[in-house]
Amino acid sequence: MGKKGKICENCGSEFASEVGWLQHVRGGRCQKLEDMSESQLKARRATRAKAVLERGEKLFEVEQVEVRSCNGGVAKACGSFLYLGSLTDKKGSSGPEIRRRIKKATETFRRLWRVWAMKGLPLKLKGRLYSAFVHSVLLYNSEVWTITETEMKALVGRNGYLMRRLVGEVVRSADDKRLTECHPLEILDFE
Repeated sequence: MGKKGKICENCGSEFASEVGWLQHVRGGRCQKLEDMSESQLKARRATRAKAVLERGEKLFEVEQVEVRSCNGGVAKACGSFLYLGSLTDKKGSSGPEIRRRIKKATETFRRLWRVWAMKGLPLKLKGRLYSAFVHSVLLYNSEVWTITETEMKALVGRNGYLMRRLVGEVVRSADDKRLTECHPLEILDFE
């Protein structure tokens, strides 16, 4: 049994110990989510939020909404999905989207290797191309991200790595603005 404890397969309730789980299953208190009343669902959400906080994990307050399809049926919740080009998950975390953006920016940078290898191309023009093609992919839709310090370090680190590959030397934040004519990632306001 790990850090999370036991989870009921029927209703999804979490238990700190196997004893609590056995009492829940054998005691007949287990119900499927579809069969629960609104007050039971509310109590379940509060219990799960408390368990998440006790484990030291982040808790995002997400409003519960019932979405109906065109034929009137209730749509089921899914783990994550693409919406307007951004990866969205049910917890509200931007971590998966930030990792996806870092990968896409790196792929874009690699596709343009012939441009970066051109000897006659001025460094300032390479910086503008980097800003237009790579930086824009890296920061696409970043205004809606909920970003942590670790994710910010990953963004700044990847941007610095790609800039070093472009220039061929260590690039500091002041050089970043001079080369790409856009603000370095450290001063962008993500809060």
